[in-house]
Amino acid sequence: RYECGYLKLLCEAKLCEGLTVANAATRLVLSEQSAADQLKEGCLELIKDHPEAVMATAGWEAVVSAGSELSDETSALLAGYSAAAKQGKKRTADEAGFSARDQWVKQIRVWTTVQLRSELLWRGLEILGTKAELVARLEQAGLGHDYGCSFA
Repeated sequence: RYECGYLKLLCEAKLCEGLTVANAATRLVLSEQSAADQLKEGCLELIKDHPEAVMATAGWEAVVSAGSELSDETSALLAGYSAAAKQGKKRTADEAGFSARDQWVKQIRVWTTVQLRSELLWRGLEILGTKAELVARLEQAGLGHDYGCSFA
């Protein structure tokens, strides 16, 4: 009714910027309750990177008690993370012979929508659109610029 979708995205982006191990579980539950997909994706990324630390927080109990769907989704993520961690080291972009632009483009193509929107917001660009549109917008903005992104 009040067309607050853009405001919601901005709020989600701000909450994502402040994500820490201590608040990731609590914000994950909040994201599920408020259908905040961008925030949820950011929380899951942080949990994937620091599973033991997040599970040791007081907020983790809220994830477990929030319902089986959220708990199942988080468990599946962590199971996939554990399997991927055992696969070994990948070649770096330099080892594969990519230029700085190639490295940057390859990097942003695998970013989550949370990361893409945060980078676009940081650059003062439009943050609405599909993931493909966000990637294209960043690729266009990155032409002729330094490829040192805020998400390293």
